[in-house]
Amino acid sequence: MSVTRTGEETGPAGADPRTAHLTDPARREPITREGIVHGYTVAIWLAAGIMLLAALVAGLMVTARAPKHGTPADRPVPEPVA
Repeated sequence: MSVTRTGEETGPAGADPRTAHLTDPARREPITREGIVHGYTVAIWLAAGIMLLAALVAGLMVTARAPKHGTPADRPVPEPVA
């Protein structure tokens, strides 16, 4: 094994450690699992951010006050009698 300028050890034939999973079958499965977990983690955080943004937009768009229930109307509402 040799050492790169940054002090990282390289695999056989000077392989870069960041791409070792492409040539070393023993490292392929752990790298793939880490990649899958990373993808799901990014997706969850992105979805959470979108939901927070949607909540903020909805909160800013609602400007009317809630109606007061149980108060009498100013004038009676006519109802048709059949």
